[in-house]
Amino acid sequence: MNQKVNQFTHIFNEALDLPKEERQAYVEKMSGSNAELQQRLLDLLDSAEEASAFFNDLQADMYDSLVTQDLLTGSELLNYKIGEKLGEGGMATVYKAQRADGLYEGEVAFKVFDKGKPHPELAQRFEYERKILASLSHPNIAQIIDAGATPEGVPFYLLEYVNGQNVLAYVQENQLSLQQTLELFLKIAKAVQYAHQNFIIHRDIKPANILVDKRGEPKLLDFGIAKVMENAALPSLDTQAFLLTPEYASPEQLVGKNITTATDVYLLGLLLYELITFAKPFTTKSKDLLAIHQERQKQGITPPLKRVRSQNISRDTTGISYDLDTIVNQMLTYEPEERYSSVQSLVEDIEALLANQPIKAKAQDWLYQTKKYVKRNPALVSLGGVLVASLLTFTLVYIVNINKALTKAEQATQEARRFQKESEKEAKVSKQVSGFLVDLFQSSHPDNARGKEVTAQQILEKGYKKIKKTKQSPEVKTRLLITMSTTFRAFHQNKKAEEVMSEALSLYTKEKNPNLILLASLYQEKGILSRDTEKTEEAIEYLTKATQTLEKLPQRSKEANELLSSLYGKLAYIYRQQNDLDKALTEAKKGLAIQQKIYPENHIGTAETLFIIAGIYKSKMDYKTAEQYQRQSLNMCKALFKGAHPGIAANLGSLAFFLEKQKKYKEAEKILQESLQQNQQLYGEKHRSIATAYNNLGNNTFAQKNYSEAITYYKKATAMSEGLFGRKSSGVAVYLHNQARVRFRQKQFKEAITLLKEASQINEDKKRKKNLAGNYILLARAYYDSEAYNNTIVNCKKALELYQSLKPSNTDALARTHYYIGQAQLKTAQYPQAAIHLNQAYELFKTLKQANNIKKSLELLVTVYEQLKEPQKQKEFQLLLSAAK
Repeated sequence: MNQKVNQFTHIFNEALDLPKEERQAYVEKMSGSNAELQQRLLDLLDSAEEASAFFNDLQADMYDSLVTQDLLTGSELLNYKIGEKLGEGGMATVYKAQRADGLYEGEVAFKVFDKGKPHPELAQRFEYERKILASLSHPNIAQIIDAGATPEGVPFYLLEYVNGQNVLAYVQENQLSLQQTLELFLKIAKAVQYAHQNFIIHRDIKPANILVDKRGEPKLLDFGIAKVMENAALPSLDTQAFLLTPEYASPEQLVGKNITTATDVYLLGLLLYELITFAKPFTTKSKDLLAIHQERQKQGITPPLKRVRSQNISRDTTGISYDLDTIVNQMLTYEPEERYSSVQSLVEDIEALLANQPIKAKAQDWLYQTKKYVKRNPALVSLGGVLVASLLTFTLVYIVNINKALTKAEQATQEARRFQKESEKEAKVSKQVSGFLVDLFQSSHPDNARGKEVTAQQILEKGYKKIKKTKQSPEVKTRLLITMSTTFRAFHQNKKAEEVMSEALSLYTKEKNPNLILLASLYQEKGILSRDTEKTEEAIEYLTKATQTLEKLPQRSKEANELLSSLYGKLAYIYRQQNDLDKALTEAKKGLAIQQKIYPENHIGTAETLFIIAGIYKSKMDYKTAEQYQRQSLNMCKALFKGAHPGIAANLGSLAFFLEKQKKYKEAEKILQESLQQNQQLYGEKHRSIATAYNNLGNNTFAQKNYSEAITYYKKATAMSEGLFGRKSSGVAVYLHNQARVRFRQKQFKEAITLLKEASQINEDKKRKKNLAGNYILLARAYYDSEAYNNTIVNCKKALELYQSLKPSNTDALARTHYYIGQAQLKTAQYPQAAIHLNQAYELFKTLKQANNIKKSLELLVTVYEQLKEPQKQKEFQLLLSAAK
């Protein structure tokens, strides 16, 4: 299984919901650089009525298939009398049916496809599904009864009719106890295990695909996207489209990795979680598979039994131990190889649970969970080295450093050289801190909680109370309080974090001989907390205290230097946010000086700081100096990373910008070409970054007045963006506008107007006011040069209304708009109105000190007042014009 399988799944279903004329653009957008995938999708969409058969469910209540228009209730087909409709989708109908000749008394589900023989691939798929169903015979799997085709060639299935409801609704409405729910779930799991024994992976296990009949027997339905394991006799469908329900998908399905029986174990875990809690373990608003995958990685899973009991969900949980949470946790483990090795093993554990016997699954220890969290969420633990995802992370930090601390006296690599003689003390402190946290977690672990569930909030509160009462040394206590504050902050409990920090500051600032690194860390945490609660001046105060504390050290260890460098960076960020660029620059350069001392010649941290400093100079509009720092960052990244790298690509883009600002267009063009190559190697031929690179090259060649090359680049950018995001995307609007700029310069006004009308419609639909106003202004100018002056006025007034609504106000844009209106009104003899707008333009240009535009405005004002026969005004503006010249 690879990524295009998941792409095909998502794209085809979404495309079918779109109007026909929008489908191709959507497919091209979503399929990216995969030409084979794109072509298959387009082929299928051309035969959409047949292609939808590919995705039809095989269950009674959920059928979404294609109805043959001449097949109506009451008619007979192949000895089956068609009865009432069971379900009807946008292009499908499923009927209840009975044998018309009396040979078969039971009811069946009759699903029929639309119009004629399907596409050859769909016929192959249809046969594939029939073989899967025919190969399975289990009391908890809906059975296929017959299959065939109508005389017109329309294929159909006859399936066991299940008169019931989906399993989640059944459990809720019948108020099953948790024990009864698990017994029902066991039957489902055994049906899945049976399918596995027959080399079938279901891949779409969810409540809607499991019906429970009147006897309380579950029936597993819809093997429409099932996969045959190691079976060459059936067609390989790796490049086919598979239906995927994102909220009921495993991590490997979301990212297109290999599908195994472990996938069904995970899906059974999602199902069991929902049957226990009546809620899904994850929440997401996104429909994008990758976004869902990333959101899940950041979310923790509340153990289901804990959720039921802590949230007072109405469930009878009598006789069920917390081993159930351990079982579900193992089913929902991120890595497939760490789930149950088979559904059979899962079944055995649930049976053991129900019999009050020991289970095989083991509760994952705190260290294991933290390692996995950090592995999956590197961003959360790499932001300056201070953002910690949870209290567990802190536990890991202290635990894994105990041995290091204990052996500091014996190791020459001890980081805190200033405290070399105090290494035993440092080891003792670390051991005391880690021991405190380990004891805290052990007392809160479910195994030691005497049946009571303990929430993260309760652990934190308990820990805080215990720290306040502890008789540990001030240094140990302060470290623990910093840990607690950072953890409360990570859980967005800033008020509690502030309470903890107040206690820590009150305690440790009284020390006569404090550990200065610890004191600086204390000030840093207070500063970060103040920054996060938007107390900017207080944040600066405490971060500055932290830097001053470390600056007092006569000889700083690498640990102290890294902390100090990080503090300078935090101060630089705050000052830049305040637009205090000189202070931002000072702090950033201090950090850079330290990094250049403690790190090798080329280091990613130093490269990042150089990049930041270049950005500050950009804000100061000192492009020459910005270029120097940008080149240093670029050269460092090139030395660190061979081949393509995002750091190199980012540096190239910024460097080209600085060169263009200095009108070094040829040099910038070479840099932009290199940037394009980097992005192509990083992201392939079809990616947003490639469209941006083409647009940047277009802007560069446009500035060089090489309009033929510019239009070529802009067209490439437009085509790329359209393929990725559709014709009506914001990027397409930008690139159409840029094409229009070229056509305007080439005096091809008709072409420019056509392009701008399309761009303006997109921006209007997207409510992108600033871009829309720019469209209207260029339209107005094209109409003016085409001598369509009334159209110029109309479009300028639209632009003026938009510019007046924008915050902050764009004085230059307002001035130019007034000028263009007045200019056009002068042409149409609307002299009084022209005088108003030209006066406004003149006043605004004066505030901007734009000498050339001031002269142009005065020239038109002289002409307007001459036409209005107001000699006094005419003379007044003539004198101003003479003075300006």
